Amino acid sequence: MEDKYNPIEILGKVWNKFKFLHGYENSKMHEYDVFIEIKGSKDECYYICTEENKFPKLIKGPCKGSVGTEIKDLKNTLLNNKNLLGKTYIRFRSKIIEPPYSSYEEFWNDMGN
Repeated sequence: MEDKYNPIEILGKVWNKFKFLHGYENSKMHEYDVFIEIKGSKDECYYICTEENKFPKLIKGPCKGSVGTEIKDLKNTLLNNKNLLGKTYIRFRSKIIEPPYSSYEEFWNDMGN
């Protein structure tokens, strides 16, 4: 599996980028969520989140992140749907970090790749 499409790696890169920035010092990985809009759908996203001391989850549902279906196939889902990955948001402690990324590629490149 490519790191670029691995939810565990994605959330880890977000945390590694922000944890040393002003306002995010001493933050924990479980305080971040990543939303990736699914191109061609109406308000549907892949949502990467975790709880303290747990592995990240991949959920497909509304971009608001309140409900959805957990996807068990962490290994292939984003990779198999890479052409559908669109605008990407990072949420920290229930607040969206502005501005959102216009594409998944822009997001991934900004995470230090």
